[in-house]
Amino acid sequence: MVTTMSRSLIILGCSQRKKQTSRLIPAIDRYDGPAFRVLRRHARDAPEASPHTYVLSARFGLIPGHFLIPRYDRGAAHVGCARLRAQVEKQFRLALHEILPERLFVSVGRRYWSLLDEVLAREVSSARLVVASGGIGGRASQLVHWLRLPGDENRDTTLGRVPGEAILLGTTVRLSRAEVLEEARKALLDAPAAARRFETWYVAMGHESVAPKWLVSVLFNKPVARFRTADARRVLSLLGVPCIYASRH
Repeated sequence: MVTTMSRSLIILGCSQRKKQTSRLIPAIDRYDGPAFRVLRRHARDAPEASPHTYVLSARFGLIPGHFLIPRYDRGAAHVGCARLRAQVEKQFRLALHEILPERLFVSVGRRYWSLLDEVLAREVSSARLVVASGGIGGRASQLVHWLRLPGDENRDTTLGRVPGEAILLGTTVRLSRAEVLEEARKALLDAPAAARRFETWYVAMGHESVAPKWLVSVLFNKPVARFRTADARRVLSLLGVPCIYASRH
């Protein structure tokens, strides 16, 4: 029997590239994007340290990596529907209950993030969570590092220096999480009252808590009136900065 890495959980978004085998095969083998290749290679090289893996797709919701699925072609057209979001939240909570993960790595595309962001914020502390950012190749590289460093040292020393990329209102920002937080610390000195004005979501900065919209307005040089909190949470997630649901604290 394979020994599972100490309560570690990985959630990957499905990939457009799939193996075309006609028979049913496990989801982790059906999808053939870079992150899935990283996981399969890791399973071959270190079978004694295999993490729990779940896959998020528009067709199946959130399923275990060993779940058998057919060959199919279906895009993400229904990703935004409330029914799928509710299904994914239910599946996610079940996975948390069964695995009780000590740490969690999430790598999903922009279209799929809306299915997970709120339930992640409610159910998982930021200390246990790493959200990969950037393009497909960059997120796969972050997964390699996360698998290689199973302890908490993985979070800020490795992934914190990997640049992410986000676009808001025609402006592109490329920064690592460490760089984002450094910019926030500088800006906080100039506008502490505006920074701390939040209601439902916040970004943790040591002993400080700041508003996501304020932080994004600093990074993108845009007035907060021009975008929503949901937009701020989305772009911050792409830069590797988690937003925390305030009522949980």
